[in-house]
Amino acid sequence: MKASHSIVGLPLHSDVIRYTIDISNSDVVREKGIASNLRQLKLNADARLHPTACIALDSIRNLESVQCAYEGQQLLLLTFDSEANANLIFNKWNISGAEYVNGGPEWGCLNLTTQQPAVIFERISNFRLKDKYIFIETFKHASNSPFLCFANISMHLVLEHGSMITSPPPPSSHSPSKRQVEVPTPRSTCIFCSWSLRPLNPSGGQLFLPGQTVTVSWSYSNIDDTTKLKITLYRKQLLVDASISTITTQINTVQSSFVIPANLATSPYDQYYFQFGFSSLLISHQNTSATFYIPTQPSIIPGTTPALNNVFYPGDIVPLSWQSVKFPAASQVTVYFKRARPIIPDVTLATFTVLAIANSYNYTIQSTLDNAANDKYYYFEFNYCTSLFSLNCIKTTNNFFVITRPHVIPTFPLAGASFSPSQSVTLTWTSANFVGINNVLTITLRHYNYLLPDSDTDTFTCTVQSSGSCSRTLPATGISLAGYYFEFNWCQHWYSTGCTAHSNKFTISAHAVGSWNYDAQHGQALAPKALHFSSCPSLCPTRNIALAYLCNICANRLLLEMQVNCTNCWATFDYSLVEMDILHTGNSTSLDKIAVRMNSSVSVNLDFILRANFQLGILGLYDITPIPIGPSIMIPLGFTTITLGFFFAPSILWNITVDGIGNLTAGINYQWQSNLAFVSTPGNTSYQYEHSLSRNMHPTQGNIQGDLDVDLAFRPAIEFSIGLFVIALGTEGYIAFESAWRYPPFSALSTTTFDWDPREIAPFHLSFPTNACLTTHYIQYHTNYGIRNTDISITFDILDARVKAFTGLELSLKTQSFFDIGPYELTSGCMYPVYPNTNPSQTIYLVLNRQFNSINDTNNRYLSSVVVTDLANALNISQIRIYYNSTFSVQQNQMTGIMIALLPSNSVSTSEPTVAITVKLFQDEIKKLNSLLYSGIVTKLVNPLQTNIMNHFN
Repeated sequence: MKASHSIVGLPLHSDVIRYTIDISNSDVVREKGIASNLRQLKLNADARLHPTACIALDSIRNLESVQCAYEGQQLLLLTFDSEANANLIFNKWNISGAEYVNGGPEWGCLNLTTQQPAVIFERISNFRLKDKYIFIETFKHASNSPFLCFANISMHLVLEHGSMITSPPPPSSHSPSKRQVEVPTPRSTCIFCSWSLRPLNPSGGQLFLPGQTVTVSWSYSNIDDTTKLKITLYRKQLLVDASISTITTQINTVQSSFVIPANLATSPYDQYYFQFGFSSLLISHQNTSATFYIPTQPSIIPGTTPALNNVFYPGDIVPLSWQSVKFPAASQVTVYFKRARPIIPDVTLATFTVLAIANSYNYTIQSTLDNAANDKYYYFEFNYCTSLFSLNCIKTTNNFFVITRPHVIPTFPLAGASFSPSQSVTLTWTSANFVGINNVLTITLRHYNYLLPDSDTDTFTCTVQSSGSCSRTLPATGISLAGYYFEFNWCQHWYSTGCTAHSNKFTISAHAVGSWNYDAQHGQALAPKALHFSSCPSLCPTRNIALAYLCNICANRLLLEMQVNCTNCWATFDYSLVEMDILHTGNSTSLDKIAVRMNSSVSVNLDFILRANFQLGILGLYDITPIPIGPSIMIPLGFTTITLGFFFAPSILWNITVDGIGNLTAGINYQWQSNLAFVSTPGNTSYQYEHSLSRNMHPTQGNIQGDLDVDLAFRPAIEFSIGLFVIALGTEGYIAFESAWRYPPFSALSTTTFDWDPREIAPFHLSFPTNACLTTHYIQYHTNYGIRNTDISITFDILDARVKAFTGLELSLKTQSFFDIGPYELTSGCMYPVYPNTNPSQTIYLVLNRQFNSINDTNNRYLSSVVVTDLANALNISQIRIYYNSTFSVQQNQMTGIMIALLPSNSVSTSEPTVAITVKLFQDEIKKLNSLLYSGIVTKLVNPLQTNIMNHFN
């Protein structure tokens, strides 16, 4: 607003606007709206407004109101304080070229979905003026961003969270945490929808000729397919690169043919490249290909082999490759094998010749190479100069190693890896030419400080081995905008050189950890959570009309009790400091590179138990208005009149009954991890987002059963009205649906037909699906029909005071002798099959030779995790496949029984044993006296006899 005109709302200038936020922990204490675990937040934003892109409504002092119409025609109605001001602003806007209009939520425009005040940001279609009103028509469904108002914007952010670790309570007997099974999910990229154009060919180092047709290719994302792409051939020069020729194509073709001008004035040592350019949203974007050559004289371009930093040994064959052009067929080129040396000239170790047009050669390194030659790199040099005055006729390959003295190459950590403070990291490396494997390596953790000298953070030692490894727990670190690396040192003297090596750079994030209802010491919930409980005493009486029907059920002495508890529900989260790597060179006001990384993880565990004991019934009756059968007859009788008539009086009745009893336990554990990386350089921005979801389904256990009965009846009745009374003859035709559902499910049948009552065979057998009865299934049902409740009734009506004694009196005679028939079976079948699981989970039991007391025995605090670890080691499977269920007493508290569920593996690896194989392996381990099972911290107490009996092992 400060940079926008107070009358017309257009930008006043294009100067840099700076906005700064600096919040520390002391501010958090005073402000209620800030998260209590925020330790520090710093934000510096520099921006310049686009001179014509946006109209800022908030800055216009003469604007009185804004009305938004988003349904039907997209329209903004602006009301100004006078016609003169509206006319002035309208004329300014018409010639401004503004494409967007924006305003804050204080204007009262509502989001159509949430009906909450929303920010106005619309793309302008046209303006209309009437009196003191300006109508702005806007485009529907336009994908707009407030960043379109800025010519450029840059931000610097440091965000640090504190820790919110919940203190563990005293030991409890709740079930411990469950393990996770890794379920990889697809990798996602470009989460902020930034444009990306990546040149693919030329890939770098190629040789092309004047007049040659070059296939130029590229890839792109988040750019309109109809965008025009301009491809320009450039020659690199000392000051300003020279533009040679240009073609234009459409970006979605992803490749194009470019003809190098035949009359191109070339040089054997000039480098060329293609520049790709396009415009989007008023902004021009460019990217460049790799460089290549267009020579006119004999030239050689070294190939990719030997690769940079390749390692060879005396006697090895080194593959040598190159590209040649303009050489006669029999031309020979001299090649020198050289060793790079500091300060003094490089030394030539061997000389040989190769056929220029062969483009490849295998060179054998001499086995007599002396040890002193290993202080620096080696390389090959091509020399095809024809005189002392020849230019650009010497080319060199990549540098490589020839190892003849002790050498170490770190292989882990990987480049760009991220670790947490106090995390254990295993460093790995390859080594050669050490006298013995016990040589000491001094390893230093160093902090990269850009322009300042790197600082030492931690130092430790390990011994060298053929393919060495060494574990180290990372120290606690502070806020870091740079990276770390390990320095390996095997120098024998202070003056020794060439005896250090650096690992890849990585980051150590200052993590914040929080949780809900989580006991970190036991890896389980702090306390169970009651989610739902209902029963007749707890519900009734009630003033809630919506619950009145439940109280009616209770009044009829039907059962109603249902309880759902979350026995082991907890959540933990771990999210890092938002880290930025920033590079800045020269005197420019912008950054040369910015890299951001943020890692986070969330783990959620839910274990439920359902207890039910209820019986609900719904009765209903709908009387249809009686239909006269013929005219009524009026008979005078003394001072009154008696009416005679016949009526058809139908009605519909229904009865729905649901009951259930039993309990059921089930659970699930989710763990979500994400990594967000953002890299921005001038002219190019890239995003990368990776995430994975770990899921573990806990075994479903319990015994619960229920019934659902639906009875629907149609009752026709013939009524004969004779003044004082009504005689009715009626019966009921009905159809009834009766079903039973069970967990554990019903066993599979040997045939596809199922009859509810074997003595009553149904004419139709319908199962859903048709083979449901052949597998275990959850529901069995049947339907029947018939006629029932045939009766004759006599009811008295109010006539006068002499017969009031009969009012409300009904005499009825029910009989089965007339029309009652049935019930007869109609259909029966099975529903909801349990689809076969080729690798289902299976429960095993361990019996320990002593009793674990949760109150007095401190070892029991970690019983669950230790048992899982012991079993995983003994069975050689992952801990995530072992679910610790519960403990129970054996032989009058003299022993402890442990219920364990072995879970299937979700790994795609075929080497993972199935559950059945794992159970068989467990049975075999019980029998072996030298098994790892009997060396575990807890499983060494296993009683093999009682364990075999409990598991029904032979």
